[in-house]
Amino acid sequence: MTPTPASEPTVPPALSQADFRELLHAKLRSAIWLSLATILEEEVTTFIGAPRYGRTPSRRDQRNGHYSRDLVTTVGLAEDLPVPRTRGGFRTQLFERYQRRQAELDTAISEMFVFGASTTRVGQVVETLTGTHPSASTVSRVFHTLEAEFEAWKNRPLAAHYVYVFADGTYFTVIYDAEGQKMPVLAVVGINPTGEREVLAFTVGE
Repeated sequence: MTPTPASEPTVPPALSQADFRELLHAKLRSAIWLSLATILEEEVTTFIGAPRYGRTPSRRDQRNGHYSRDLVTTVGLAEDLPVPRTRGGFRTQLFERYQRRQAELDTAISEMFVFGASTTRVGQVVETLTGTHPSASTVSRVFHTLEAEFEAWKNRPLAAHYVYVFADGTYFTVIYDAEGQKMPVLAVVGINPTGEREVLAFTVGE
């Protein structure tokens, strides 16, 4: 009997569409989590009338930590979203507004992650979630936070090598003009020597 060379790698099974979609969903969930957490902080800053640790005559309340809340999104469960508290009993309107226009907002946030954030798009999302027209400084802070996080992910250093790389595509339903449209997403997934799977990059295209 001829022995099998020990150096021959074991080829992993190809990614199923379910596995592929879940990897992409995980990235989009993190984008939604970051966007909502950032907007919650801006909402409580506006309510208080001062930034964190800021001492201004317009201050109306004091921060009092956070509590965690899970949120069901169109791409799965976003866990442990930090919701600010204040001593005067701040109550956010974000979750009620999010639930009313969930699909539209998830689409907008996902597009910012894939295509890059813009101040116009950020302003629209903030206004939809808070119910008030945001100031230019609020939009700027949210925009720069999201832009920095998204760019850091896109330009992050990758592992030294991947044992296998899969390229695939799938369709997501997005909302345009209150109607569902199919959006094709192309992605590359790498598998490192320990067997962990990672989305290396993705884009929208036919």
